[in-house]
Amino acid sequence: NLDWAVSQQTDGWFDNVAFERGVPPFTHTIAYAIRGLWESSRIVPDPAWERAAVRGADAVLSRLRRDGWLPGRIDVDGRLAATYC
Repeated sequence: NLDWAVSQQTDGWFDNVAFERGVPPFTHTIAYAIRGLWESSRIVPDPAWERAAVRGADAVLSRLRRDGWLPGRIDVDGRLAATYC
C-alpha cells in the first residue's frame, strides 16, 4: 500500500489522498500521508518511502506563508484550494 501511495505522488503532491476523487484534499489528510510514509520508513527502512515523505513535506512547506498561515486544502497540483487555514 505504501508503494502505491508513492506511485500517486507527483512533484511532492499526492493524488488520491482526499476523501472524494476530484476534490482537493485537506492539508491534514496530506499530513497523514506524509506521516505514514515517514513513520513506516523508520520501521522498515525503505528509502523510497522516506524520500516521498520528504518531498511531500517540502511541497507543503512551500505553501506555508511567512506568517505561518497554511491553506486548509491544497490541490494535487499544489495550488491553494481554500481561503481558510
